[in-house]
Amino acid sequence: MKKILSSVVIFSFFAFALTAVAVSDPMLYGGAFNDTGVVVLPSDLSDSSPDNDFSGINWTDIGLNFEELTYLGTDYNITDDDCAGGAPRFQIKVNNKNVFVYIGPHPNFTGCTAGWQSTGNLIASPDARFDLTQLGGAFYSTHADALALLSGQAVQSIQLTADAGWAFADQEQTIWVNNVMINDTQFDFTLIGPPVNVNDCKKDGWMMFNNPSFDNQGKCISYVIKNKVNQRIQDIFNKIFEL
Repeated sequence: MKKILSSVVIFSFFAFALTAVAVSDPMLYGGAFNDTGVVVLPSDLSDSSPDNDFSGINWTDIGLNFEELTYLGTDYNITDDDCAGGAPRFQIKVNNKNVFVYIGPHPNFTGCTAGWQSTGNLIASPDARFDLTQLGGAFYSTHADALALLSGQAVQSIQLTADAGWAFADQEQTIWVNNVMINDTQFDFTLIGPPVNVNDCKKDGWMMFNNPSFDNQGKCISYVIKNKVNQRIQDIFNKIFEL
């Protein structure tokens, strides 16, 4: 099993290793945020802001055909209130439409067990939890049904989403997720960084950071130098005000 440490910096978190899955630039969207290594997915319609009505994690540039997707799963914790209304779920985009893969007890996908749980490999699930309605299939479909319909077609992206706050009296749903696995690549969301000196950036050290992440060694070094300059300026101002 290959493991990737990834995290959010404002809106995005990145995979930092070469793997069999060519996933690039996973991003948080909606109200999703990283809380010390766990991604929180709220769906909150109880407030006036639309920003957290839904949330999720998006993986793009998958580099696989549908039949080559052999493992899909996550650890999850339903902290408020339950799984319901089709959420949480994975979404597998094919031909600009989504296959929904519902998380939770079949057949209603509600009544989730409290505390941290694992979906296991949803691809291997015998349950009819694949919703193929957007692609002309049935709501209650199995993975075998999905293969029959979609083999040979490219996976454009994968999302893990929560958007069912509307299904509860308090208009809130919150899901914690970690250790998302796509084929042999596992994503956890531990924060690594920031670098504190230029040597941290050298010898490919820049590739290890995700808080923040960097495109190359030069940008990592520039970040360190800028922070040191800003700190020196702040120290000077502090001394002036102490006089």
